[in-house]
Amino acid sequence: MAELAIGLFSALGGGATAAGAASAATWATTVTTAAGVTSTVATGASTALSVLQGIATAGSILSTLAGGMAAFSEVQTNAALSRIQADQEILASEEAALRVKRDLVKKIGAARVAFAASGLDISSSLEVERDLERQAEFETAIERQNARIRRAQALARARQFQTSGGMEFFASGAKALTTGASFGIDIARRG
Repeated sequence: MAELAIGLFSALGGGATAAGAASAATWATTVTTAAGVTSTVATGASTALSVLQGIATAGSILSTLAGGMAAFSEVQTNAALSRIQADQEILASEEAALRVKRDLVKKIGAARVAFAASGLDISSSLEVERDLERQAEFETAIERQNARIRRAQALARARQFQTSGGMEFFASGAKALTTGASFGIDIARRG
């Protein structure tokens, strides 16, 4: 009977050992599966994060380039307006010169009438006419020189606008490139 009890306990012990071993194997499989799922979820989350970060980076790059292009376009418009202003300065100068010449003709006519009315020979007004012509030429020369200076200033502004526009466009391109490179470096670091 003792042998039977020992056999029974052995069987139970062996079964318990077998059951314990099976249970341990199941538990190990569960842990391994859970680790795999966790790894898969982490990889999926990392991939999703990379995709979202890529979309945000692309949006940032496009926004930076669009801003640079808009600034460049605005500066080009300002440069064109400055060139138009330069041309207007010359036209305004010619208009002023015409006014001076009209005024000269009126003054010469008035001088001739005054000489004739006073009984003097009209040819004696020649010296007055020459003086009036010298004054008109002087006024016209000053007006034209001022117009040339204002024109040069307007053209200098146009060149300055173009230079700053080119630099803004270049800076936006460099910033966009830096943003893209930073994204690439970040992805490379994550592996």
